[in-house]
Amino acid sequence: MIFFLIALFSMIHEASASKIIINDESYYESHSIILNDEINNQIKNAKDDDIIEFKGSTYNNLNISINKKIKIISSNQTKIIGSNLGSAFNIQNTKDVSISGFIIQNYETGITITNSSNINLTNNIINLVKNTGIDVYDSNNINISNTTIDKNNNGISIKNSNNTLIKNIKISKSNGNGIELINSKNSFITNSKIEFSGLAQEISMTSSRDNMSGVYSKNSMNVKISNSNLTYNVNGIGISNSSNVSFTNNTILHNTYFGVLFEGGYSDNVLIHNNSIQYSNVGIKFNNIISNLTVVKNIIINNIERTDIGLYDGGAGIQFGSELRYFLDNTIKHNIVTYNNQRTFDGQRMNDPYQYVKEIDSYDIVIGSNLIKPDDWVCGILINPPYLKILRVGPATYMAYIIDGDTGKVASNMPTGIITFYVGKKIFKTYMINGSAFVVFNAMDLIGEVRAEFYGLSAVLNWNTIVTNMLPVSPPDNYKDWENINNDQSGTGSEPGTGNGNGNGNGNGNGDGSGNGKGTGSGNGKGSGTGNGNYGNNPNGAGSSPTFAAAGSIPYKQSFSKMESSANDYDDESSNSPSTSPSAKNNNKAFKSSESANSGGSSGGSSGVGDSKTSIVSELLLEETKKELTTNDIALAHTIIFIFVILILYGFKRKREVF
Repeated sequence: MIFFLIALFSMIHEASASKIIINDESYYESHSIILNDEINNQIKNAKDDDIIEFKGSTYNNLNISINKKIKIISSNQTKIIGSNLGSAFNIQNTKDVSISGFIIQNYETGITITNSSNINLTNNIINLVKNTGIDVYDSNNINISNTTIDKNNNGISIKNSNNTLIKNIKISKSNGNGIELINSKNSFITNSKIEFSGLAQEISMTSSRDNMSGVYSKNSMNVKISNSNLTYNVNGIGISNSSNVSFTNNTILHNTYFGVLFEGGYSDNVLIHNNSIQYSNVGIKFNNIISNLTVVKNIIINNIERTDIGLYDGGAGIQFGSELRYFLDNTIKHNIVTYNNQRTFDGQRMNDPYQYVKEIDSYDIVIGSNLIKPDDWVCGILINPPYLKILRVGPATYMAYIIDGDTGKVASNMPTGIITFYVGKKIFKTYMINGSAFVVFNAMDLIGEVRAEFYGLSAVLNWNTIVTNMLPVSPPDNYKDWENINNDQSGTGSEPGTGNGNGNGNGNGNGDGSGNGKGTGSGNGKGSGTGNGNYGNNPNGAGSSPTFAAAGSIPYKQSFSKMESSANDYDDESSNSPSTSPSAKNNNKAFKSSESANSGGSSGGSSGVGDSKTSIVSELLLEETKKELTTNDIALAHTIIFIFVILILYGFKRKREVF
């Protein structure tokens, strides 16, 4: 009976909704003002859940008001052209409205949303707008997707609003901000491209940058920017007085002043993780009050002082500005910060009382082992940079790895990047993943020295150095997971491992050895090699692997409501972010089964989602044990073998005599 009533209600609901057709402009008898009135009257007389479909190709000077639950669509990319006045669509005091498929041009504002909720804007193009492409005030649950916004003053403005998702957006050539978030909560920007925002003019390096960023957040909470490109803006990202902010897996390139700029106010709980920040005047600049900041696994390189356009005091990877007042409980660790033409780390203004007479309150700061070149200029900051080593781990297999300058352990959460190996006249390139890389040479190429280079670091090893064993150890550090990275990841893959071993995850593999590590793993061995199993770290492995479960949690001050779960701790050493490389599948094929019995078996590769998020929980502590036999050892071995053979022959002779 209940199911019957539900079905009956659905049928009545569908029957009550209808489609209203808006004909081509030529269909209407009078000029555009009357046309505007007629269309608004049809919308006014529509019922909740009706569909308004525009059939015409072009309409002029429409200002459409929406205050009920309706869906407005165009199946042929209807163009609505204004005269720089009002909005093409004005949504007020309503909910459950959808607008899709329009081209909007020459308005004061393209689409205005005020005091409304559950609004869906998809597949629209908005350009040549005098003020803002999409303007949102005092609203909740706004979804803007698959939209292009071009040549406006501001691209998208979100003010005093909650729960906004901006996805698959392209914003270009905004005079002000590409996207601005003001006094808002729970704003998510993902898979978007924002370029040429702001005016690239010669302004003082210390003046305000309002309205000049690809994304600008002010007085906002729970802001997440991920998997997006922010290029050729005045600033890539600008932050002022905002908390619970994360930038992850973004490409931030060719921004005139700053890749990331922290301006005024107090910014708290910020994660900058796995971004590429390059070719700006300064990569990241910190000002005012910042606490609970984590900057880890970023590539911050090629930031150049722009004296050609009047910019000085630039060329820094990370800069601590003269306006920095409080810098509390922050971690900057395991980033690649190099090839910046002035100061890789610039703390001069923070530590020079003669040039800037002010006090800075700072404590619990961890500026850990960040990758810099030996000749990089670090000013006012004390760091212990990592260094590169090479091991021979098989007859023709070599491993390069990065050692943390602070801990002496493998820096397994360094960003993924290309490492180059040289032997003789041969050059080989592969990916450095989780602080290590493997290469298998052709035995005929082995001569002289094996050399490796990675972002200015280099290491050399004689090709015939004795093979080295490896022992896994537990991961060292925990980082705050603003993105819920610590979920179990699963996926499929085909890359086998090379032995039996235990990793912190599940994997399958075939090889010649056996070993023990942390966690679980399985494989089918063919030999009797002994030792400690290597970790299963192939991103294309089969199975599923939960990441290392860190104790405790650090929640946001306010949760991300329906759109995001609260934050957890995660062990950054044990979790891979999506690889920025085209493919990281084949990085660890090096351990061929013919070599595994010598150096210990390896567990099967753990899987990730597609080719990216894998779960690596082991670091390598490298035990360099050289097994060189002396002349006496060899002589003793020969003697024992000779005696053993004599005894066998004697026993055989006695057996024949008995019979």
